[in-house]
Parts: sequence; structure tokens; C-alpha cells
Amino acid sequence: MRIGVIRCFKNEGNSNSEISLDNLNQKIKDNIDKDYNKLAIVGSLTCGGCPGKKAVKRVKKLLKEYADYVYLDEVISGSSAELNCIYSEKILDAIYNRTAEEKIIISSNEKVHQIDEAEDEV
Repeated sequence: MRIGVIRCFKNEGNSNSEISLDNLNQKIKDNIDKDYNKLAIVGSLTCGGCPGKKAVKRVKKLLKEYADYVYLDEVISGSSAELNCIYSEKILDAIYNRTAEEKIIISSNEKVHQIDEAEDEV
């Protein structure tokens, strides 16, 4: 399973913006494929900086060319106990409106969102 990662540009040196492989592994097993056997991180990009204008484009590129799923870090997904992106709601809405939402894994206690695939050209 190929995973792309989008993390916060402003906080990329902060521990909240690091990839939690344990969290990611558990999310995949709980929500996508309990029997998967190999995880490959194929790319790790930032949102492009505030207000995250490049996040959608980068998610779409990862999904189109490299990844089966995209994992959004705690800061962008708004689930950090310490730091949350003030634009996270807008970024998540934009990503969900322009990509296949079931291909997005967010770093939180929520399950992966499941909706009909909605591809957007751009």
C-alpha cells in the first residue's frame, strides 16, 4: 500500500507535524484493509504554507501519480492536542470536495471518511 503524506509547512519541525506510523498503521488496519502487509511512504510534502493553497493540488498529484492514499498530519487535520492549523477546516473541505474522500486518511481518532468518489479536473 502506497501512502503519500501532507504535513504543515509552518510547523514541519514541530513534533505534531511528524508522521505517526503507529497511528497510520492502526488507521489502515481499522478502516481500509486489516490484512495489508506492506506500507510504503512514497512522498511527503507540505501544504505549501498558509493558508494551505497548494494542499489540494499536492494531494491530487500524490493520488494520481504515486499514492493509493494520502495521510494528513495532526496539524492539518485539526487533531493536535497542542497545535492546530487555523485553516484546517477550509483545507479539509477543499480536499474532500476535489478528491476521492475515501482516499484521505486523517491523523485523528475519527475513522477514514467514506463517500462516493468525486473526481475534479484541475
